[in-house]
Amino acid sequence: MLRSRSFEQYLLLMIILFFFFWMSLGILKPIVLGLFVALVLDPVRAGLQQKLSKSIKSNSLKFLAQGHFISAVLTVLFIGFVLFPLIYIGTVVTRDSQTLLGTLTKLAQTTEADPGNPSQLQVVIDSFFEKITTFVPLSREHYLDTLQKIASTIVDFSGSWLGSIARSIPRILMDLIFFVLALHFGLADGRKLDSLLRTVLPFDKKDVTIFAETTENICRDR
Repeated sequence: MLRSRSFEQYLLLMIILFFFFWMSLGILKPIVLGLFVALVLDPVRAGLQQKLSKSIKSNSLKFLAQGHFISAVLTVLFIGFVLFPLIYIGTVVTRDSQTLLGTLTKLAQTTEADPGNPSQLQVVIDSFFEKITTFVPLSREHYLDTLQKIASTIVDFSGSWLGSIARSIPRILMDLIFFVLALHFGLADGRKLDSLLRTVLPFDKKDVTIFAETTENICRDR
């Protein structure tokens, strides 16, 4: 149930929220994803903090059991074991795509062979032609023309795709920064944020509690 507020207050609140989400949708996506990962990793943080608080006796090492330190460690581990491998795979795929694009560009420009010094590409083309003609009666001219058209189509598509990736690099880096910040502070101050949201949401506390518990159970598969 909604808390007792006037219709005008709810309407104004909905308008403000709509424009806020509409204007900041691009920024909110990595932040929400970071908070989601923080929610999944929160039991790990809580368990580590509890164990370290019990095992550390020296006052000079008490900072190791603090929430921000443990959150920073978990964030660094997540970056090292999840984000870096994904970034490396993306870099390798992009590099190999550029190499393949260069090869296809040469193929799209000309398919004429140099009898004295055939290129590796030409060797592959000839080898494939010999294999395909054993199953399909195809002239070499028609084969080369079809191959060149296919290469031109792939070059046009891949060129626009790689160009869009290159233009998106600044936005991707910014999304990574927002994701990492949301992950760290979600782990460190997630409970405070949870309490704040429960206070701000215009619903009964019972309904908010049920919604929060259901969301947490879904995220942690319990």
